[in-house]
Amino acid sequence: PGVGNVFGANPLTWLIGPLLNWTVNRSAARARVAGAQADTQAALATFDKALAIDPKYPPAYLYRGQVLFEQKQDYAGAVKAWESFLKLVPNGEDHDRVVAMLQDAKSKQQAR
Repeated sequence: PGVGNVFGANPLTWLIGPLLNWTVNRSAARARVAGAQADTQAALATFDKALAIDPKYPPAYLYRGQVLFEQKQDYAGAVKAWESFLKLVPNGEDHDRVVAMLQDAKSKQQAR
């Protein structure tokens, strides 16, 4: 096989993949810190940046929903974020936890 086929994909994938993953993880971590400091807008902007890099990155949807729910009481926004998360994570412990949070957000949304 030629050099381009050694990894079964684009030869740059093995270089860019870890960098992209590190960048997305770093963006999500920054957003969590910003949220903890009650800088809600900065946290949401950082989640948006992480999702612009990788729109299929479940933690960004999970934490975005938490910031919207807890900090902004934006239950419709939280519902949307968590529904996106559930599409990407169809089962598991995090899925089950988000299902419960989603139900809570929907009930609060209806109560308004």
